[in-house]
Amino acid sequence: MKKILILLAFFALTENLKAQDSLQQYAGKYIIAQEDSPVPEIEVVVLDSNLVMQSQVGASNLTKLGVDSFLIVEFYGTAVFKRNDSGIVTAVHIRAMEYVLIGQKQETPAKLLSTSTRILNKELMTKRR
Repeated sequence: MKKILILLAFFALTENLKAQDSLQQYAGKYIIAQEDSPVPEIEVVVLDSNLVMQSQVGASNLTKLGVDSFLIVEFYGTAVFKRNDSGIVTAVHIRAMEYVLIGQKQETPAKLLSTSTRILNKELMTKRR
């Protein structure tokens, strides 16, 4: 019985890690070039197995709607990630509130992303208290 429980826990952990890896493809900084945009950039991070979008105006959890499309929960909008011919995420199209924004993904070093994730995690934990 103990072996079965350990095996089930292992499979659950493996599935959780796969989900995080699949979300990681969306993570990064997206630069918004439009002049009427309320934010110059948006950052997408994986936090506690969830995808989170953050900017100067706030942060929001993203809930999967379909292939490469997500609901921006706190801003009542949608985010659709675009891929290049190689299947790599290169942009995001956002419709939220009265805005339609297009962000081009920038290359971001992994160390910078992990620092940003820790800062966001602290901010979200503070809000929950």
